[in-house]
Amino acid sequence: MVGAALLTDDGGELRIAQFAVAKARRGVGLGSALLAHAFRVAWGAGHGHVRLGTDSRTGARTLCQHVGMRVQRSFTEYGKSL
Repeated sequence: MVGAALLTDDGGELRIAQFAVAKARRGVGLGSALLAHAFRVAWGAGHGHVRLGTDSRTGARTLCQHVGMRVQRSFTEYGKSL
């Protein structure tokens, strides 16, 4: 498998619960194509909004913005060494 996107219904709103592209296949448009397909599936099912959570340390944030998604929420994680 070189890539996958799993859509789930999260209380009436579709969420891309799992999204991955094999490292060896990144940078050739597969991620954009997977997201575009997920958007078409969501639209066809009558949904006007799709969510995707990602870690800001990955390239996924740039990819999401490239396909027209926008940051809606941002989280900060705190920690302390003991």
